[in-house]
Amino acid sequence: MKATEGQAIEAASRRTTLLDISEDKWARQFLDGIRSRWDQEWKGESGNDEHQEAEIQIAEAMEALVAHEYYLAGDLDQDPLRSIVSRILSIKLGTGVTYKCTDIWPVINAIHCDGLRSKKWHTLYLIALRVYQPVMSEDHQAKVSRWRTDVVASINDGEATYIRDDFYDRLLGLLFPEMQLALDMSFGTIQQPKGRKGPVAVQEPGKGLPKVDHRDAFLSGKALEEWKRANPVAAEAWMQSPAGARINR
Repeated sequence: MKATEGQAIEAASRRTTLLDISEDKWARQFLDGIRSRWDQEWKGESGNDEHQEAEIQIAEAMEALVAHEYYLAGDLDQDPLRSIVSRILSIKLGTGVTYKCTDIWPVINAIHCDGLRSKKWHTLYLIALRVYQPVMSEDHQAKVSRWRTDVVASINDGEATYIRDDFYDRLLGLLFPEMQLALDMSFGTIQQPKGRKGPVAVQEPGKGLPKVDHRDAFLSGKALEEWKRANPVAAEAWMQSPAGARINR
């Protein structure tokens, strides 16, 4: 009984320590750890001190985010979240993370090779490309534009292929606050009940979705100002992003 009591006290103390640090700092630690771990793996140095330190950094951040009630953070190092996060991080940094490349196009090519079940996450990558605007050739920019047009047309036509389950959006908005503005918009998403244990496969076409000219997926005017007041951290991050800086010049 004393041992059990001691473990409970230790767990409570650990939880308090984790909660004393804000969730956005833990989110940054997680992404830093993912990048650091990949740097070592690409150099063929898995298992060295830096790689092990990155693993500890990642595990601690995941534990802390769960303590902050981002319960899906416990799945961050498992697919599909692991793949989604690494791709968005690659787009943000303009270089491969978990992909052996130094520019973003091979990552985009990999996304284009997704099977049907994974295409529902493509709107996330298009949001990231719009927000972070990584360096690409004019030809590649044109291909991304055509990809975006095709996805928007599919959604507007009520097809299910690119309808995104919004199950991960809250966590992704924490990890990538620059994307929160677009994630808060409901276009192309299925709004799932709170408390659901996991994502579901999209079975029904997106009937009833409004026709949208989805070139930016950004608010403007009064709606944007209201969103900024309600989301100060995400608003600051978005305004400092390439997209936000360009619009707010």
